[in-house]
Amino acid sequence: TNVSLSYPSSPGVYAPGTTLRFNVTFDAAVEVVLGPQPSAAVFLPILIAPSSPSPAPSVSPTPAPSRDTTVNETQGPTPGPIDYGEISYAQYASGSGSLVLVFEYLVLPGQDSGGTPVRLPINTTSGGFQLRLDAGARIYRRSSVPATVAYSTINASSVEEAGVILDNTKPAVNRSYGVRSLSPNGTYYAGDTILLSVGFDSIVELNPAAPLALSLDVGWRVSAFYSSGAPGKILTFTYVVAEDEQSSHLNIYGDGSQALAFSGLGGYLRKASDAPSVDADLNLRAARFSLLNTSHLKIDGRA
Repeated sequence: TNVSLSYPSSPGVYAPGTTLRFNVTFDAAVEVVLGPQPSAAVFLPILIAPSSPSPAPSVSPTPAPSRDTTVNETQGPTPGPIDYGEISYAQYASGSGSLVLVFEYLVLPGQDSGGTPVRLPINTTSGGFQLRLDAGARIYRRSSVPATVAYSTINASSVEEAGVILDNTKPAVNRSYGVRSLSPNGTYYAGDTILLSVGFDSIVELNPAAPLALSLDVGWRVSAFYSSGAPGKILTFTYVVAEDEQSSHLNIYGDGSQALAFSGLGGYLRKASDAPSVDADLNLRAARFSLLNTSHLKIDGRA
């Protein structure tokens, strides 16, 4: 049986909480039989270097069947050295009865591939790699009475590096963008609205359980509140000028270290993924003069 593998369809940078999906394609329809044991499962080994590995399943691999069956994972090429990196396991999720088996891997908190694409643990002796069948699991050629065990070693010639990189770094303000005005320069009076934006270096996801506020300096601290942009790299904030507020040149409040914050509990701003878990760095110190340098907004709430 010829077997090939395809990587997630959207190469790019993936954050913890993202589910990666891998397709293993056979040249004939196959059936996955997990058997009665709760721990029975089929795994696709992947290499994530130099991240911390996900724990391997604790169940011992299934003993080799008798030699009168076709090749399975225990009768494949003789084990040899594998490439550098930590082995993690994508688990079979769906596809039994078809040509394509889908495997899923949940990127764990703290995992970072250091800019290295996720790869497969190629057996350098045989030039291939093998699926892992645990606790009685089997992959059979589909038939009315499944009996032929499918060959589950994938030849290295069909394998290319995935364009998938795991990234655990915190999103932070984009220094070249910083904080900018989306409203034209000029004088703004009580009741006027000013749109401001904050740029991040990666896509962020917002949970608006509490308002996200950008603090501004009008002689005292006032707030512009998040209005749009997530998920994305540019978040938009709305500031409404109130009576008595004045500034000859509007800027963010203080040194920027506390200028972006949630005004309440429950909200978060995190690196975007299926299940966001990496909190963004809300410190705007690196962008403290960006609004001042890129715009000229005068506030006159007394006119």
